[in-house]
Amino acid sequence: PSHDTMGTEIIKPAYDGIRDFYMGRVWVNIGRTIGACGQWGLMDTTGIEIIKPVYSDVISFSNGRAWVNVGGKLDYDYGDISGGKWGLIDISGNEITKPQYDGRGFFVNGVAHVQQDSKYGLVGSEGEILPCEYSRIYPSGYQEYMLEQNGNFGFYAPGKGVLLPCNFEKIEYLGEENGWIRVRQNGKWGWVDDKGKVVVPIRYDIVSPFVNGRAR
Repeated sequence: PSHDTMGTEIIKPAYDGIRDFYMGRVWVNIGRTIGACGQWGLMDTTGIEIIKPVYSDVISFSNGRAWVNVGGKLDYDYGDISGGKWGLIDISGNEITKPQYDGRGFFVNGVAHVQQDSKYGLVGSEGEILPCEYSRIYPSGYQEYMLEQNGNFGFYAPGKGVLLPCNFEKIEYLGEENGWIRVRQNGKWGWVDDKGKVVVPIRYDIVSPFVNGRAR
């Protein structure tokens, strides 16, 4: 059972698991045993169910959002949940993204990696911001990401979208003069701006960074 600071019983002893309170919410579990994950639901501080126990696993709330799993099974070797699909809910129990992801990461600066099959995407606090169609996504500075698709690379920034499509064999330093970006395509080097427009033709075998308005 759970009690308030006056010793008043809030949650009756009817659950097999309970997690810490967060902003007046608490996860409760029915059916959890050593060999079974049970089902998790969400309750408020008055004992009213917000979400009936339907989830195989849940991750504690952070910034008003929580990952939830449907269809996962308990891994006996590690005690974790494997399989199933992950989705995202808010503090009121509203579904932000339906359970559809095979894997999910933790939120960093408001963005989390997600996985469907062998492809990756990104989710923000309001839902999916980049679909799962990339073979890799690499953090590249504050809220910027390098994208890899079929062996080629692009660039993405939340709030700005895909700055560079995955059309380049290599993308070099992003902070050159004028905001230009060195890229390689078909074995040749050139420069594009932060919208992907070619500003120096992609035709050089070797190039060096711009310094004081000059490059070699």
